[in-house]
Amino acid sequence: MRTFLKQLIFDMLDTIPEEESSLKSQIKKTYQDMFYCAPEILGTIYERLLVILRNNITLYKDSTKNPPWVKKLQIVWEKGVDEMNSKHKVVKLGVEGA
Repeated sequence: MRTFLKQLIFDMLDTIPEEESSLKSQIKKTYQDMFYCAPEILGTIYERLLVILRNNITLYKDSTKNPPWVKKLQIVWEKGVDEMNSKHKVVKLGVEGA
C-alpha cells in the first residue's frame, strides 16, 4: 500500500501547478509523514489526502468552470480511488472494506 500511496502522491504533485504552493506543500508533508506510519494505519494517509483536496480545491458541478489542472487531478484521484478499492482493503472498526 505504501508503494501505491507514493505513486498517487507523485502523480498528484505532477498535476498541480507550482503556483498552488500551499496545496503542494501539504501533500509533500503528508508524503513525508507516510514513512513514520505503521503499515496497518497507512489508510490514514489516504484519508488525509482526501481532506487536503476537499479543503483546498473547489470542484464545480459545471466542469467547464474547473481549471484544467483540477480536471486532471480529479482523474488522477479517481484512478487512485479505483485502485484503492480494488487492490487495497481498508479495515476500520473491524469492518472489512469500510
